[in-house]
Amino acid sequence: MSNQVLDVSSLIPDLALIAQGDFRTPDGFSAFLVAALFTIFLIFLVLTITSYFRARKQLGFYSRLVKDLKAEELLTQRQDITNRAKEHKTYRQLWQEFNESLVEVNKSNRLCNTIDAAHFFNTHTLAKGLTENRLIAAVPGFLTAIGVIGTFAGLQMGLDKLGVSSSETASSSELTKGIFGMIGGASIAFMTSVWGIFFSVLFNFIEKSFERNIRNAISAFQNKIDYLYPRITAEQSLSHIEEFSRQSNERLAELDEKIGNRLQEAVRESSAAIQQGIQDSLHKVLAPAIEQLVNNANSGSEKALGSLLDKYMSGMGDMGSQHQKLIDGATEQLGNAAQNMTQGMDGFLGKLDEHVGNISKQNDSALENMQSKLASQLEVQQEKDDNRQLLINEQIRKVDHSQSALSEKLGQIVEGHDVQYSKISASIDALLSRFQQLMDSHTLATNSMKSISGEIQGASNQLGVLSQNTKEANSAMKEGVEHLSDSLERTTSENRKTFEESQKVQENISKLLLSVEEVSNKLQRTAEFADLGLKSVGQHFNELGTSLHEHVDKLESQVSHLLNEYSSQVQAQTTERLNHWNNQTAQYTGEMTRAVQTLSSIVDEMESKLDA
Repeated sequence: MSNQVLDVSSLIPDLALIAQGDFRTPDGFSAFLVAALFTIFLIFLVLTITSYFRARKQLGFYSRLVKDLKAEELLTQRQDITNRAKEHKTYRQLWQEFNESLVEVNKSNRLCNTIDAAHFFNTHTLAKGLTENRLIAAVPGFLTAIGVIGTFAGLQMGLDKLGVSSSETASSSELTKGIFGMIGGASIAFMTSVWGIFFSVLFNFIEKSFERNIRNAISAFQNKIDYLYPRITAEQSLSHIEEFSRQSNERLAELDEKIGNRLQEAVRESSAAIQQGIQDSLHKVLAPAIEQLVNNANSGSEKALGSLLDKYMSGMGDMGSQHQKLIDGATEQLGNAAQNMTQGMDGFLGKLDEHVGNISKQNDSALENMQSKLASQLEVQQEKDDNRQLLINEQIRKVDHSQSALSEKLGQIVEGHDVQYSKISASIDALLSRFQQLMDSHTLATNSMKSISGEIQGASNQLGVLSQNTKEANSAMKEGVEHLSDSLERTTSENRKTFEESQKVQENISKLLLSVEEVSNKLQRTAEFADLGLKSVGQHFNELGTSLHEHVDKLESQVSHLLNEYSSQVQAQTTERLNHWNNQTAQYTGEMTRAVQTLSSIVDEMESKLDA
């Protein structure tokens, strides 16, 4: 058995027949179809390469904006990057949208992104002409279909040569010629299918390679943008609120300690001042009177002591009334400050609870709407939507947990404030009780002064009766004056302490009012920051719901359109191919029947001649 060598050159069409205009022969028609396949392949290959380089150019423009930049430099270079992006009329709009989503974080002095980079920089915005061009995706099918058309056309041409007008007139030589012509036409016709499939595979490989390359480049750019512009979330805002609350607690603790220290200092200073003032007053008032009393013991002792006691009692009464007014005023101011601060805290907590409740309701309603729409409209992509829904639920639970933790911590802060206010109130009550004790001691001292005055009055009467013994009377008067001086000194010491304590209380109350005002301002700023954070969370979830709703509507319309288009195309192509196949089958069956009849008649004729 001899070895057969396959001739590969039979797969190469004779393109010279195209120049001659010979399209009626199988060779010429096959060459024409192969040339058409090559032309279509070349045109769409150029279109694919153009779309690829256009996408690479746009991606390179955005990459150059952040090239060689560090995350710490983006805040200072933000305006420069924006100005460079505005220089390009086509690409600046996308970067402007991305720039609007950036927020400045003062704590870390960086720019953060509120939306992932994939929302702005993706295959739809950067390489839509390559990855979403359905005409390019259909080119391999076009090439294969044209090759199959050429095959069937070649078979049809080959079968035409087998046609015989009548079985009587057909000779064996004509039939043999027709059979060989059919075989030759079939061998040439399949060449178009080979070239069509070859161009289809080659184009598909090139197109998918370009698409894979551009997708990898876009993914790398997304990762770079996410690294340079880190994502800021609602949890971070809640963490900042927690930090401000902790600082408020620390400031209140420091304020309590400072109030105690300042109260002690004020009490010591006021005691020293009152003691010094009373001593000076006693030296100025009592020294001349005592000297006059000693010089004029018989005549002026009663009058001097009476006037002295009247002056002292009137002075002590005025001082006591002034102290009482100061204490009442300080107590009233402290009560008003505590009431205002309590009202501010109640308003802050009510407002915060209201915001948290509204955001929770909005999130719950938005999630219920999204779940119902996703469950009813997207059965084809149920698995992806379930995963996305799980992620959203997880984020909602985290936000609810963070909000609950924030509410608990704010409650703890308020409880701590109430405890501190109760401590301050207890301290004030203790001071008031001490002031009351001092007033009681002052009353006792006054009564003792009155009793001493009575004793001095009796001594004066005795001096009048016993004027003869002047020396003894002077001695007794001296002892009484010394006793009076001791009593006055004790009273002066107690009054000095009272005045010092009242002065310190007044100063501490003033400082407490300033500290309370500072704490109120900080709490107000904390409330404003919490309000901004909660508004940001609500806006984030509203944008998320709107985006998902738009995506669902768009996806639904695209799927419906594609299904309708595909159904109509499949139905039309199926009907057309079945009709064509039925016609070809019927024609081929008729031709073969006639050929068999002709062969049968020839065989019968040959047998009859052999028998004769």
